[in-house]
Amino acid sequence: MEDIHEQLETIRDFVKEEIKCLEDLLHPIDCILSELKESKVEYVDLCTAVNVLASSCKSVDEANGTLIKNVNNLSNILKPSIQWHSNKKEMLEMFYLDGNSPWSFWLTYNPSTEIDSLYKKLELRHSKHMLKKLHNPKVGDFICCYDKKVIFRAVIIEVCNTRIKVINVDRYNIKIIKLDACFEITKDLCEIHANSIQCCLTKDKKFEDKWNEDIGRLLQNTLRECRLTVRIVEEIQALPPLFVVEMYAFNEALEVETNISEWIISRLLPELKHLPSDHDHVLDYFSDEALDPFLVSNVAQSSSVPSSLEIRNETKQLSPNAPDDISSFMKNISLEENSTKDKPRNRLAHLMNADITGASTNVPLKLDNNSFVAEKLSTNSNFSDVFSSNGMVQFRPIENVAIPAGSSTGKETNEVYDESVLNGFREDSVIPGNYFPTDDDRICSFFVKKGFCWKPSCKKLHTKVSRDKWTEDSAELYTDTVNSPNLPAIGSFVTMKVTYVVLCNIFYALLPENFSDTVEGCETAASLNKSLNSPEAKKEFKLLSTPPCLGQLLVAYSSEKSMWLRASVRDVLDNGILQVFFVDFGVIEELSLDKCREIEPQFIHLPCQAVYCTLANIFVESGMDDKGKSFVKSLLLDQEIEVQIIDSDVINNRLEVVAFHNGVNINRLLIDKEFCLPFHR
Repeated sequence: MEDIHEQLETIRDFVKEEIKCLEDLLHPIDCILSELKESKVEYVDLCTAVNVLASSCKSVDEANGTLIKNVNNLSNILKPSIQWHSNKKEMLEMFYLDGNSPWSFWLTYNPSTEIDSLYKKLELRHSKHMLKKLHNPKVGDFICCYDKKVIFRAVIIEVCNTRIKVINVDRYNIKIIKLDACFEITKDLCEIHANSIQCCLTKDKKFEDKWNEDIGRLLQNTLRECRLTVRIVEEIQALPPLFVVEMYAFNEALEVETNISEWIISRLLPELKHLPSDHDHVLDYFSDEALDPFLVSNVAQSSSVPSSLEIRNETKQLSPNAPDDISSFMKNISLEENSTKDKPRNRLAHLMNADITGASTNVPLKLDNNSFVAEKLSTNSNFSDVFSSNGMVQFRPIENVAIPAGSSTGKETNEVYDESVLNGFREDSVIPGNYFPTDDDRICSFFVKKGFCWKPSCKKLHTKVSRDKWTEDSAELYTDTVNSPNLPAIGSFVTMKVTYVVLCNIFYALLPENFSDTVEGCETAASLNKSLNSPEAKKEFKLLSTPPCLGQLLVAYSSEKSMWLRASVRDVLDNGILQVFFVDFGVIEELSLDKCREIEPQFIHLPCQAVYCTLANIFVESGMDDKGKSFVKSLLLDQEIEVQIIDSDVINNRLEVVAFHNGVNINRLLIDKEFCLPFHR
């Protein structure tokens, strides 16, 4: 380093000498200009001398172009830059962001406290005007950008006039920003690697021209519904760089993991190369193994249907001894955590005859031209129910059970609901355990187009969509807690902690723990948040299966508290940004969609702990609130105050109060300072 330092000092001295020599020429040129009017020298001689001088003058770029270029190169090396990935060799837990091609798609890391603290620092510096304006933008430079009330880190990919095209390196979106909304980035803001990376599964692009939107949608839906585990294999230099990855996907609904790289490279692309690129229904020509990433076949598949099928004996004894036991046993089957409860075993219909012996019965299946035909089961009049792998169903004494050829070999069942009772909680509601969020995901596209589906492994719903194109899809969303809040009695005095100021006469506050929950009496805000942030609970978090709705109750990651908390959606902004209200802390934050998760029913029993409080007998006129709000914030925010309850609303979790702080009546103080006006009932 000492040698480099000495070399740079020598270069600096050389540049200073060059500048001094040029400055020494300024004085004689000024003298010539002053004497030019009085000179009696012949014009021709003077003109010739000036032309010779002009020809010896070169621009700085032309005379010292190499020097300037090398100095700029050295400056670029020392510019602050953001690493594109963590440089870790182990497998990375990631989520899908964007892209529908195996040659280019974007992934993001799990939310972390490091990236949250970095953005807090960035927002603070921007609010205090501590960021330097960008004056000389260049392609490849890392900068900070401010757009639509959001400050973010970015890399420049194009410069045109006073506009700059950038990529958000943490959430991947491309924006065109004005130059005056761009700022220089400092080294401390580059210490954390980018939170999103561009990936590919293969470098071989010979089949890229045959890849179309239908196949891309299949890849998107697969990645969007899964937790991804990624290993970086190679980095391809580009802007932004492209990382060749090996990727595994875990589908929480199916409870199965698959190798996405193997699916694309070994199953999907080999069949794609034999298909015409201009075909409208290209997916119709793929095999089951190519279309279903989670289908792993251990036996050779044949396109012909076998002439005879036989169901093997089931050795497990399932018949109980009494009718009461039957009901209890089958209820346990329908509610147990079993990923195979809705799947036909070995692709065969598996039925059990509830005969006196209670043993499994072999059901030989005959094959005709149009359907699979099964011989009838025993019609013992003493039994009205039969056992199946999906629970207890009514027995139908019919001669044949026909399954139309071309449909799935397993009969579609009703939704199976997961109902769990945790920690002694009372569970009043259930949610679908295998819910698909959209019609495209739920309903088989082949059945919609042709009226049948030939794929035995198809797990989708075989039904026609309505003619008016209105979706029949639905999702159960939570908007409120199971139990109502326990509010203090009218006229009583309690101590509350102010957490958020809405207006100078309206704020949110927390009641003492003895008001937390008197219905079940087994949970407080502290115990709920501890349970919510336990490794076991976080492992089971699911991404939102539907677009967020106003008022929806969900789990969100609070940057201020650095933990997962219950939240209610207040507003849906641009670029996937939500404004949420943390119902147990009374704090409002704006955060990205990737920091939100569906809430499980065991976390909605405790009433919302933040209480909406209004100061009694005062009101605010328009234009009066700004100074009053700032005054109340400085006086009461994060402070414990004593309040007298004037009125209460249990349904909306609201209180009307008279507040006291250090013995001072806050209601009267705001009137005296003319921040509020008295309201006479």
